[in-house]
Amino acid sequence: MRAPAALLLSLLWAGSALAGGPRSAARTLEPGDLPTRPGEVRMAAHLTLDAISAAELTQGRGTALPEAGVWRGSPSAFDLSPILLRVTRLAPSLWRMRLADASYPGAIDVRYEVFGADGSPGRLTHVEHPEDGMGVIIEPTQPEVIFEDSQGAVVEGGAALQLLLEEARYAGTYTGTVVVTVNNL
Repeated sequence: MRAPAALLLSLLWAGSALAGGPRSAARTLEPGDLPTRPGEVRMAAHLTLDAISAAELTQGRGTALPEAGVWRGSPSAFDLSPILLRVTRLAPSLWRMRLADASYPGAIDVRYEVFGADGSPGRLTHVEHPEDGMGVIIEPTQPEVIFEDSQGAVVEGGAALQLLLEEARYAGTYTGTVVVTVNNL
């Protein structure tokens, strides 16, 4: 089964999110949204990633740029260490599939593709500046069994999206489509 999910990302150059490792997007499938028949697949229809803040880009060392001429950060924040050029967002719940047997969730072949709003592969497109975009590397996460009953098991899978910020020229919202293809081998 192959299905697209709309993807939105806000890239901000100011903000106050905490720095750290990969952050998760909000769950894309509701906890009770389980396929009922073996081989049935449920897909996320929409995925919105958390905004990327200046604090995240500078790993908590202050804002990347002065706001209204005032530096917001500690005095040591004047160390102009490089900012992060790649940020990872986890989308842990993009699809679910019911299997007749829980013993082989690894026997599912999943492929992910990302397309910008203009159809360009492997990219997200800026909403207000469609000529601008950024690359996305998408890596599948390991599918895992999330529910078992007498009719089998439900396996869930997602992906880590690595956003190539070095290609972005504008702050703002980027959009695209993630196409997920799930096959039971």
